[in-house]
Amino acid sequence: MARVHGRLTAALLHASSAATMAWGYNAMTGSAFDAWIQTQKGGQLQFLTIQGLALAWVTTVLAFVHDVFPARQLKTLKRTLGMISMPLAFLISLIYWSLLLFYPDLIVPKFPIEPGPASSSSSELPPFRLGLDVDLALHALPAAGLFADFLLFERPYTRADMQWRAPALAGAMAVWYGSWVEYCATFNGVFPYPFLTESALPGRLAIYGGSTALAVVILWVLNGVHTQPLMGTVS
Repeated sequence: MARVHGRLTAALLHASSAATMAWGYNAMTGSAFDAWIQTQKGGQLQFLTIQGLALAWVTTVLAFVHDVFPARQLKTLKRTLGMISMPLAFLISLIYWSLLLFYPDLIVPKFPIEPGPASSSSSELPPFRLGLDVDLALHALPAAGLFADFLLFERPYTRADMQWRAPALAGAMAVWYGSWVEYCATFNGVFPYPFLTESALPGRLAIYGGSTALAVVILWVLNGVHTQPLMGTVS
């Protein structure tokens, strides 16, 4: 009976988290900013927030499917994705809220009034701002939901996971995103985040490398404070 209760609780957490993340993404569609960004190379996928949101959503949906149809392969895949999505969600939240509070011009993009490729024109709208409910769904809920799942229903990762797999996965994600955003910028003329646009290549490489190291440290800390699942594993 306790196992059934734990599985139902897990399914409720996973379904509500996935639904809220999907709602947050859909709430952006139809805005002037969305119309403009879709004209650019890479569209919304230029943003690390959106890639992190997608990874968090897929991880959460896999967890929900595993709640309904338990299978070892699903569990293994979900835990592997979690080594990327959970620290990435925390990294995004940390960078976003810190810059939004203290240096908003470095994180909140501006965009031209006329849709089209970014240009040097001074004809710009004010920086695009999300509503607080959407902001929380995109920049707080993924980290909170994944960490709640980890604490309540997952075992800590192994020493081998922390020493080898987590750094390798974080490095692969950094290479992917860095290469992708640099490629998109060659077409768009700017980066999706002002702090990247204002940095020369050596500075951007330092940002990519520093962010990767921070993501690994975040996972080490989260894993270190976790000893056993509070509600038992959902296996």
